[in-house]
Amino acid sequence: TISVAMRGLQGLPLMLLNIQPAAAAFCHCEPFPPAPTNQGAPPPAGSAPLRFVMQFESSGKWPADLEAVGALKAAFYLKMAALLEETSNIHAEASRHALYVQCDGFTFVGLIRHDQELPLLRASGRTAAAAAMRRATLLATRHTAAMSTVAAEYPAFGATVRLCRRWAHSQLLSASLPAELIDLLVAHVFASPAARPPATALLGLLRFLQLLQRHDFAAEPLLLPLEAPLSAEAKAAARSAFERARASPGGGPAVYIATDVEPEGGDADAERQAAANGDDGAEATGDGAGGGGSGVGSLRASSWATAERPTPLLVRRVRGLAAAAARVLLAALSPPAGGGDAAAEAAAEAATADEADAAVAAAVLPAFLPALQEFDALLELEPRRLPRRAMQLDAAGGKAAAPPKAKAFANLQHGQIASGVGDDAVAALVARLEARHGGVALFFFDELGGGQIAIKWRPRCFLPAPWRPAEAQGRLLLERVAPPEAPAAGKKALRGTSAEKAAVLGATSWLLPNVPELLEDMCAMSDGLVRRARLVQAAPPARR
Repeated sequence: TISVAMRGLQGLPLMLLNIQPAAAAFCHCEPFPPAPTNQGAPPPAGSAPLRFVMQFESSGKWPADLEAVGALKAAFYLKMAALLEETSNIHAEASRHALYVQCDGFTFVGLIRHDQELPLLRASGRTAAAAAMRRATLLATRHTAAMSTVAAEYPAFGATVRLCRRWAHSQLLSASLPAELIDLLVAHVFASPAARPPATALLGLLRFLQLLQRHDFAAEPLLLPLEAPLSAEAKAAARSAFERARASPGGGPAVYIATDVEPEGGDADAERQAAANGDDGAEATGDGAGGGGSGVGSLRASSWATAERPTPLLVRRVRGLAAAAARVLLAALSPPAGGGDAAAEAAAEAATADEADAAVAAAVLPAFLPALQEFDALLELEPRRLPRRAMQLDAAGGKAAAPPKAKAFANLQHGQIASGVGDDAVAALVARLEARHGGVALFFFDELGGGQIAIKWRPRCFLPAPWRPAEAQGRLLLERVAPPEAPAAGKKALRGTSAEKAAVLGATSWLLPNVPELLEDMCAMSDGLVRRARLVQAAPPARR
């Protein structure tokens, strides 16, 4: 309905060419799709945005200045919102950055994609903003289309992706493992010719965990052809590209997935192509057939995995978590030889299907519980401030908190349906914590209603450091009991001792992180979102 109404708008300066979905809910990958609300009411708190991308016909009237491009896009949003309300009786609102349209109780968020905006951002040195815009527009539409194709071919794909996303979030990996990367890994589970596609979501989850556990991401690329069969030449080319990435400074992405969904390659490849072409022609094709000479069946590194996220250390942790969860699933779903299985027997003895589902859920629930004892500290969040509290995983197997009820009546004042779309207070807090204390600690959280932010201190930060005024904030000054011994005359320094290490050993005072002060500062940064901070007590060693 929205697409038809928008394509029929009269009075726009340019013709609207494409309207493409760009959200996980459109390809059956969203664990909790937004629920409908009353007309004029905002969507439920914490709802995932239903984004779509619009593209207008090319024109020389587009300005060559970033501020002017942003102003022109805002003018398009205002004009389209007014025309939709006048001609189609569809409630629409506009902001400087998006168009909000409400239809059948669902709020959709529209973004305009202008091909020349990306090279303008890169030319101005704003590479991070260019990469974020590229993911939100070009890559999001291609990813949604590719996952929709896989979901149409394999009936269990959508449920498997939602379950795998739920598992990753429950392990507090929301800030570390991109959701789109999980989609590609699950797509490999279904599209791989090595085994038959899973027929159920639980079997798909088990295969996904086994893939994470067994595949050597540091030494082998993961090949995922979705649009065309893979030839031997394409495999060799993908392998060569992987080896070049590993030999480059930084070693490339820790999870290297080679896919034909992105013909121009990852962010770094796209920037090199744009610089070589002098424009953004490699990305101007909305059908994904471009790519600077990449032929049918060629594979390029996916942009959803970067050198920063996930890191090699995190990949090793994910492999360990996947191995532990796979053992739980195998024990719950496959009865051991020579004996019965408790979960299978309980499901068989259940009187109804609901009781059988509850028995299986209780058996596999331990695979989703996070190992909080492995962290150093926890920031416990205020439950009433959590927008997604209804999505919280209950360790006791009971019912989660009821979602907030929509208002019975809502007026149609502007600014209502756009309020809170895509907002996540916990994710915003984690971003602030990483910006301020990322050099001291790693932060983990569950964006699907998780009740805590887990903290893991960086071990290197607890090594003694010489006193420097610029680094004294949040640290303890420790005076040495005995002054350092000066080396004897003519005696050489210890072999292998660097200048930095010698400065530490020869310092009269050392700096160490002040953990209580750091935790207090983190609580103050939360603006009331954090209820309290506590240290995680290590389990006592087992007696022999």
